Amino acid sequence: MQCKDLLVNVPRNAFACSSMLWSIVVGPLSFGPLHQMGESLNQSAGCPVESLPLRISNDSVGRMTALQPIGTLRRLCPMTKDTSLSIVAANGRSLRYPGLNISHDGVTILALQYMDSVLHSDRPVDGWIISGNGGIIVGGTRPLDMSWSEMYAFYGLAQVSVGNDVTVRFCSLPNMVFTLNVEPTAVRKVGDHVDLRSIPQNAHFHHVFVVGGSLSNAFRPCR
Repeated sequence: MQCKDLLVNVPRNAFACSSMLWSIVVGPLSFGPLHQMGESLNQSAGCPVESLPLRISNDSVGRMTALQPIGTLRRLCPMTKDTSLSIVAANGRSLRYPGLNISHDGVTILALQYMDSVLHSDRPVDGWIISGNGGIIVGGTRPLDMSWSEMYAFYGLAQVSVGNDVTVRFCSLPNMVFTLNVEPTAVRKVGDHVDLRSIPQNAHFHHVFVVGGSLSNAFRPCR
């Protein structure tokens, strides 16, 4: 199953298929901070992604919902740094997207926007990339770095794509795309489909890409 098989509606000015969802997850990443943000304007509410374990769901990361502006992170999280994500599209073109990087206590969070080369504080996050053992997936106390066999047994039906990496989208978690720590050559394909039995049972998930509201309708139905 390829990217084009999973996406149906791509918003204008968003990533092309090859560099939108799957390339964000599996492509070469650059998390280099550009500069440290200044003092927080208001700490009374606390950083919405600071409390651990960090709960990750289809429409929220911690207490940060999909509709809240990215400026909330800048204002409430003193550890936030400006950063960018660099990827290489299928045509070889280098692309760069602005974001905020938050790393603390075993979890790394990258909050991205993709419509412009600079962040717009009044707009929400378009996508989150989260890694580390400080996060748990909604539906229980399932850690982000759990094994494939545990995740599949708990969340069930899944779409799997094999490219530079092995990526998984569970139908019960439709706005999340997970990347497995497994060599793509270890996974067998039958026609256009991945043989799920060929995925090593002890393979663990490395990180998750949580799709923001602007891309939530871009996937094909999961069944």
